[in-house]
Amino acid sequence: MKFIIRRLILAIPTLLGITMLTFAIQRVAPGDPVRIFTYAEPDISQEEIVRLRSQLGLDKPLPVQYLVWLGRIVRLDMGRSYTTHRPVTEMMGERIGNTLTLAITALLIALPMGITLGVYSAFKQGTILDNIGRVFAVLGNTIPHFWLGLLFILVFSVHLRWFPSSGVSTLGRQGFDLLDRLWHLFLPAIVLATGGIANYSRYMRTETLEVIRQDYIRTAYAKGLVPWVMLYRHALRNALIPLVTILGGSLASLFSGALVIENVFSWPGMGRLGYDAVLQRDYPVLMGLTVISSALVILGYLLADIAYALVDPRIRHE
Repeated sequence: MKFIIRRLILAIPTLLGITMLTFAIQRVAPGDPVRIFTYAEPDISQEEIVRLRSQLGLDKPLPVQYLVWLGRIVRLDMGRSYTTHRPVTEMMGERIGNTLTLAITALLIALPMGITLGVYSAFKQGTILDNIGRVFAVLGNTIPHFWLGLLFILVFSVHLRWFPSSGVSTLGRQGFDLLDRLWHLFLPAIVLATGGIANYSRYMRTETLEVIRQDYIRTAYAKGLVPWVMLYRHALRNALIPLVTILGGSLASLFSGALVIENVFSWPGMGRLGYDAVLQRDYPVLMGLTVISSALVILGYLLADIAYALVDPRIRHE
């Protein structure tokens, strides 16, 4: 418990540093949010533009703007969007469920498939199936998600018509329909999971090969231990330890990967919200997304540290 509390305390300056850097980069980047959302009014006077900048607080020095924003965050107020004038928390609350559904589904697909593929490749080292698995691991890390998503839409939505190409539910359908939601979720979740499957299988293959060459595994074989018992009780548990490390960053990578996937499949989640906010220089929305994504990164690595002790009882945190 002391370890968890200490890590949470250390997470505070980390989160502050991330928000400071992001805030500064957004403000010095080209583009003026006032000019963007007044683009439809070309005849707007300079006085009106100055008034709008003052109303939004953009005329204050950068440190003052950050402190004002930080004071709102402490009160759990992320401000209002420049373009929709709605509370940022309300806008994210409407979409975070869709993003978490997509990310968690992709993780639930990638984790068992990646572990199974990696372990199987290790035990079948040098065979054709092992080579196929290694090629897949390379392709899964090199093929861009947006290209794979477009390919899936072309094949499974346009030509075969097996799955819809966009949205979270069928247009005009009333209420929540689980089968319809899963039907729309399948393609984007599979595309988002490909990178995880490739990474997990590669790590598991390497670690499993190292573990099964250890003396205690040879001893277990010599004693006639049942292979599946040896695999799950001895080899797999030790091979999972390095995988726990990369799982800490999985929440962040899935969240960032959703930015691309949600735009390809028109999935109304946080990724699409962030993409629109970047185009419109909607600073409050971008900072809200920064806080959420940074918190997910910190939470992910904290959970990874806790999982170390569950995977390997020898590891203890003082």
